[in-house]
Amino acid sequence: MQGLKQQDLFDDTLLVCTADHGEQLGEHAMYQKMEMYESAVRVPAVIHLTDATSSVQNTPISHLDFVPTILDLLHIPCDRTFEGSSLAHTILEGTPPPIKPVFSVYNGNHAIGDIRRMIVHEGWKYVWDGMEAELFHLEKDPGESINLSGLDQYRQREQQLHRMLSTWARQSNDWIDYTRTWA
Repeated sequence: MQGLKQQDLFDDTLLVCTADHGEQLGEHAMYQKMEMYESAVRVPAVIHLTDATSSVQNTPISHLDFVPTILDLLHIPCDRTFEGSSLAHTILEGTPPPIKPVFSVYNGNHAIGDIRRMIVHEGWKYVWDGMEAELFHLEKDPGESINLSGLDQYRQREQQLHRMLSTWARQSNDWIDYTRTWA
């Protein structure tokens, strides 16, 4: 950044710092990504633009939103459509991003064939690997220590999130069989 400032380019530069995943660092007795816990999938996104309003947002967003956002912020026209949506308004005005489902897929455990899909929506997280499900209420259980999947009082929420994940998977040409029941 110092070099950009020395060359008088800093005010004309969009800076984006993020990561593809967290490392867990011992949380849930794990290191690296390995699972869909927040310590692995919730990563920071720091975006600096001279004309932007400074703010901190905690609403989940997707990396799929980055390309349309960057194109908007840099006023680059593009005739392509993207799965993500622009967050330029959020960055420029400091307003919260729209609340929408955020999806993720992890297939790093090739030895056991474990491919997991996840949806985070309205304070809930649902994870499905085709055989087992996990359901967490992130606002009440941010450490994701109590799996609510299969409990009668949460069945309606679990079914809703399963349907949303299934719809997204079909639209993404995912191969997993979402017609199977989980409990």
